[in-house]
Amino acid sequence: KFHPGYPLSEYIEMYWYWKGFASEMPVKQQFITPDAHTNLVLNFGSEMKYFYASGMQMSIKDAMYIGQQSKAYMGITGEIIDLISIRFKPHGAANFMKLPVAETAEQIINPDYIFGKITDSLRSQIYEQTLVADKIRVLENGLLALLHKHIVADRYIDLMINKIRTNEGVVSLKDLSSRSESEYKRMQRSFNACVGISPKLFSRMLRFDAICKKVVYDSKPDWFDIIADYQLADQSHLIKEFQFFTGYSPTEFAAGIQNKEMQWV
Repeated sequence: KFHPGYPLSEYIEMYWYWKGFASEMPVKQQFITPDAHTNLVLNFGSEMKYFYASGMQMSIKDAMYIGQQSKAYMGITGEIIDLISIRFKPHGAANFMKLPVAETAEQIINPDYIFGKITDSLRSQIYEQTLVADKIRVLENGLLALLHKHIVADRYIDLMINKIRTNEGVVSLKDLSSRSESEYKRMQRSFNACVGISPKLFSRMLRFDAICKKVVYDSKPDWFDIIADYQLADQSHLIKEFQFFTGYSPTEFAAGIQNKEMQWV
């Protein structure tokens, strides 16, 4: 795991470099739930496959950009794992793109379409490096070349995102917008332009991500405490949130993690 230097740190949360063999992993399937972040993945290993509850499947050989996802999906790597993942901040990717970020929501796309052909040459340059530090240096130089001169995100959206994140999504959007209709519309426009989804969905994602962490790291989650802590109406509301984001009930999700049938990401 690596953290970017300034100014990339304003838009990118971290880089992951992962190299190994799938046969060495205790769990073969990664269950990836919505967390309001987007990722650019550069793959140098075996083909990766992604499966959605809807039945849609995708195979990735070289590179992919994963836009804002409101539904969980299953990721299965090939035997040889060798990849770099750039994890953008919620409002970060828009500052590198050649098209509106909202058009990438619910999409897994060839990054050449949204960042330009530079991503293919960047992948080749990284592959040529032997040392991990050199791979990251080449990556950062390439990202700096992509960064817009006229930044899409501003301090307003940064402030709104931080307030929602601090409260793990448990926040009144009306209170955030000072109960002003014009301010609420401004927030809607800013989220669509910079994050690619509505502030309501963004808040729900962060709340659900926080709930997932409770379930994953607690072998016996107290569902009633979770309902109270995250201001859900009742048990039915909790079930609906799990089914909306994952396709599973809360107990099915918890059982899959605890029985090591899947690894939560």
